[in-house]
Amino acid sequence: MSSPSPRVVGNTWHLTFLVDKEYVRARLNRKNEHIYLIGGRAAGVYNGSVLEDWKSPLKLLAQPRGAVGYGVSRSYGETIVYCGVGGYASTWYFVLPRVLGFDNVKIYDGSAQEWSRYYDMEL
Repeated sequence: MSSPSPRVVGNTWHLTFLVDKEYVRARLNRKNEHIYLIGGRAAGVYNGSVLEDWKSPLKLLAQPRGAVGYGVSRSYGETIVYCGVGGYASTWYFVLPRVLGFDNVKIYDGSAQEWSRYYDMEL
């Protein structure tokens, strides 16, 4: 048996799904262009009235629809997810395309924490 030898392994990062605050600001209030901004946390999580639990796909779909209405589409437009610091947003980045079948999903990784430092308006 031969001994392993060290070598450099290359990696290509595909970070095109991450967007910054300027990207988000340029897309605010553009639902008519099928650009949706969705908070990753349920309302009850903000006020502490619910515990997190596993949800069916139908219940999961209710959250983005509750945020932007039934106009949110799986197959056209753009969906940008955010939350307080990025944890919920990364979960929704997985759930929207892999569980619910959405295309063109991005994460605003600065989320509400960064936004509140720069802009005096809601996401």
